Amino acid sequence: EFPFSRRSCQRSVQSPSADAQQQAAAPAAARQDDDLLGLESSNVQQQQPRHPTADAMDLMDQSPAPPGGATLAMSSASTAAPSSFDAFDDLLSGSPAAAAPASVQAPTTIRVPEELQSTMQGAMFSSPTLVQVGGSPHAALSWVGALLPNELVVLLHIHSLMPTEPLVAVDVQVDKPACMSVKLEGPAVKISGSSARITQVRPGDDPAVLAARLSFAAPLPKTGNLSLVVAVKYDGIQAGRINAEIPLPLALFFRPVQSNTQQFGGMWQKLPCNHKLRIAPTAVSDPEHFVAILQRANFAKVEIIKSEIISVSRVARPGDCPLLCHARLGGGAVDVTVKSTDESWAQAAAVAIGSMC
Repeated sequence: EFPFSRRSCQRSVQSPSADAQQQAAAPAAARQDDDLLGLESSNVQQQQPRHPTADAMDLMDQSPAPPGGATLAMSSASTAAPSSFDAFDDLLSGSPAAAAPASVQAPTTIRVPEELQSTMQGAMFSSPTLVQVGGSPHAALSWVGALLPNELVVLLHIHSLMPTEPLVAVDVQVDKPACMSVKLEGPAVKISGSSARITQVRPGDDPAVLAARLSFAAPLPKTGNLSLVVAVKYDGIQAGRINAEIPLPLALFFRPVQSNTQQFGGMWQKLPCNHKLRIAPTAVSDPEHFVAILQRANFAKVEIIKSEIISVSRVARPGDCPLLCHARLGGGAVDVTVKSTDESWAQAAAVAIGSMC
């Protein structure tokens, strides 16, 4: 079963109870005189569970997306989108996704059709290859995230696994997190709100590609997972359906910001909200190891000062929501403080970083 209500949108890591915090609390290390920035040391010790998708989602380093990509050749004819998805609405109610046959592996090459290349200009991909999330004996569903300045684009790839015959009348419906808006785009696709009809999907290395553009329309809730639920129904010689849950780790919504130490110090004093977190024990061995974690979380390193690291990111949404992170390594622990203009995002960023340590 899916671990969340189909219309919920909540963060997945909750702060421990007051009793748990008291049991986990340990005396904070004495403040070092050589603290070059004069930043507060974290004095809250929390043992955080690893995020369930932290290991599964290995974000790329901050290199630009490969340009262009192959153009998807599809029939220009389209069929009117269905007015209702009642026939397979049960797929969105939480039943497990159909697993693709172990002997069949869908292609992993990311395809960006010509019609979507302007939308994808300058995007960074969350993975160098597609991630398969669902399948049937006849079709497979894969995805990759494209990180744009103020939104996340989930590129859905629908593959036909049939030997020669195409899938036809392919209906796709997405169920977005409640705090987000979604806009669907794609070639040879008839769009109707959060649903789409694709005329056909040819067999071989030529998937249909549908872009789900996600942006925040409401504040980030305090508990639960961010996920995109996708239901696919298709006809042809063989008819079938797929449903899948695509986890959306919060790091997908952070964007690195280049800064220097002086700018960091000026911003740090002005930001009103902060969240402190102690990760102990931790596998982080040295500052460079922690910098690699920050890069996976889409934070840009500003400076390493002995055992301290400062870095900057921002939330991918319209408006200014900076994320400043100060971390101190020592005693087998990492003390993390994140400051922002928004308390919920400061906590979300600290937890996202902590889940990777």
